Amino acid sequence: MVLDLEEVTHVARDGVRLLARLEATGVRILACPEYLREWISRERDYVWSLAAAPVVQIEFPDGGAMFSRLLVPLDGSSLAEVLPHVSELAKTLDAELLQFRAALAHVLPRADP
Repeated sequence: MVLDLEEVTHVARDGVRLLARLEATGVRILACPEYLREWISRERDYVWSLAAAPVVQIEFPDGGAMFSRLLVPLDGSSLAEVLPHVSELAKTLDAELLQFRAALAHVLPRADP
């Protein structure tokens, strides 16, 4: 679906919110003035900032291919709590989930060969 804004001269905040939602669902917006494009971007960023859980935003240019693999680094920190969310995303995308653990190697003096 395509929405052409060529003849639009004024947009209220509710209109900006609607345009942001439409764009998020895959509607292409044509002839969008730069100031309006900026407002849509700010609205999207504001919505992401309110999220109580980690948010992953995926944009596929021109309806490009989905991901077939997701690589998730785990380091044991609280950031690693994202795994349940990424697992759900992998199921949704029917993608392979690859995990790896990153850690510093501790070297003991005179213990290494």
